[in-house]
Amino acid sequence: MNITLPDDLKNKIEDAVKDTDTDIEDFVREAIEAQLKEEAYLREKIQEGLDSGKPEPWDAQDIIRQGHERLETRKGAIIP
Repeated sequence: MNITLPDDLKNKIEDAVKDTDTDIEDFVREAIEAQLKEEAYLREKIQEGLDSGKPEPWDAQDIIRQGHERLETRKGAIIP
């Protein structure tokens, strides 16, 4: 497969592999594989969220208050 890249992207890739043991083909392949893996992970997480049921309302101030309470509880604890 041959892919034509814009000059600015080609230059960025060449700069990225300069002074490394990685050749351009490996660099591009690894970048594409990483992008596909990240997309699959995000799609999976989105689907988990959709499958988790109806969203429940939440109150930001209530969450902040709970966090403050947890911090106060921890302040009194002995940390090893």
